[in-house]
Parts: sequence; structure tokens; C-alpha cells
Amino acid sequence: MSLRALRAAPTLLRVGLAEMAAYRAELVIWILTATMPLVMMLVWDRVADGGPVQGYSRDAFARYFLSSLVARQLVAAWVLWEIESGVRTGSIGPALLKPVHPMWGWAADTLAALPFRLLVLAPLLGLILWWRPGALPQLDAAAALAFAASTALGWCVYFGQQALIGCGAFWFTQVSGVWSAWFGLFALASGYLFPPELLPGAFAAAARLSPFYATMGVPTAILSGGLRGPAAWSAIGGQAAWAVAIGAVLALVWRAGVRRLEAVGG
Repeated sequence: MSLRALRAAPTLLRVGLAEMAAYRAELVIWILTATMPLVMMLVWDRVADGGPVQGYSRDAFARYFLSSLVARQLVAAWVLWEIESGVRTGSIGPALLKPVHPMWGWAADTLAALPFRLLVLAPLLGLILWWRPGALPQLDAAAALAFAASTALGWCVYFGQQALIGCGAFWFTQVSGVWSAWFGLFALASGYLFPPELLPGAFAAAARLSPFYATMGVPTAILSGGLRGPAAWSAIGGQAAWAVAIGAVLALVWRAGVRRLEAVGG
């Protein structure tokens, strides 16, 4: 982050918070559409009714999907649609003239929504714990620190992936098709629909090395107790590597896209 962006951060967050307050109804709807882990929790609870599935009991599945629900909300972003809309309508032009990079503004908008997401999430978590008290995650100080680090990096990876797809709008009218394909892979490899351990061996290993797992898969595993100690920090290191790699590619693609926009008079 540049010094200019750092100085502007409080203002950007205040603006983002005001926007979230103005569009809180839409935000609640958006949050509720990202609760697929609740559905999958019920599905796998019935599957485990006859006994543990690869070590996952009913309580373990509930704990996993509760953790997945939390991680999904914490790493969420919607920068893809911000970029696509900005390019299509031309509103990205004034943003490019501001002294702070537009990405910082979009990032602030996303982070400013976090209190609202947690507010909506709290009663859902309460219902899950009432139904399955054994789903409550057990975190010591070291695990809590690892979870915080993995969540921050998971958000960076998710935001970066969305921004990369969104930058496709500089060349194509819409990028929704790319997003649909990306989200299909994300749902399978990130642990969104089921623990990656339930995949066949080679596929499970590939999923854990993927950028999709680096979004919400790692924080989910840490919060649910599947990753602890050196294994957790090794996975966090993988997240950091993906965050740096995606950030570097995004910087190149963004510059190329802006040059193209300027060349066509956008």
C-alpha cells in the first residue's frame, strides 16, 4: 500500500460504511445467497446419520460447515462487478483520475461491509450451535492467530482473483461466463460444498494446492480444527505465495487494460 493510500484509508472506509448503510437491504440479500454451507451441512448431517464419513461425525460436519460459513463471509468480495460496471458505463474514467488507485476504494467498500455481514451471520451461528452444540470451534491463542492470518490472506487471494476476472471487461463486454466457470471450480476445490478430504486422493492433493483452497479452504480448516501448528502455517505460507503471484499478475493486467481503455477513448 502506498503512503497516499494509507492516509486515505480512514476516509475510504467511512465512505464504504456509508454506502453499506444506504444499501443494507441489498447487502442482507447478498449475504443470504452465500449461505450454501448451511444447505450442505444438512445434507452431510444426513449422510453421517449412519456413522462417520472418513472421520467426519455429525458434529464434525456441523463444525466444518459452521467454519465454512464464517470463512465464506469473511473473505467475500464483489470487485468483479465493480470493475465490469465501471468499464461498461464509463464511470471508471473519473476513478482513474483520482490520486488513490481505484482498487483501494473497492477494497475499502468490501471491508466496510464486514460489520454488517457479521451482524447477519450471528443469529445463523446461534441457531447452528443450538442445534449442534458440538459444532462450537475450539481455538487456543495460537490457532486464533493462525485463523486471523489465514482469513486476511484468503481475502487477498479472493479479491485478487475477482479483480483479475473483472479486468477482462477491458477486452470483453461481459465476464459473467468466466465468473461462472471460476465459481464452479471454487465450489469444488475450496471446501465450499464439502471437505476436500472427501475427494479422491490425487484430487484432494490438487485442491489443497489450488488458489481456490487458498481463499476460504485454509481458514475453514484452521477454525474447524483440521489444521494446527506447523501444518497450519505451511498452508498460510501457500496462501501468501498465491496472494503475491495473483497481485503481480493483476498489476500487469490492470495496466494493460487501462492502456487499452485510454487508446479507445474510454
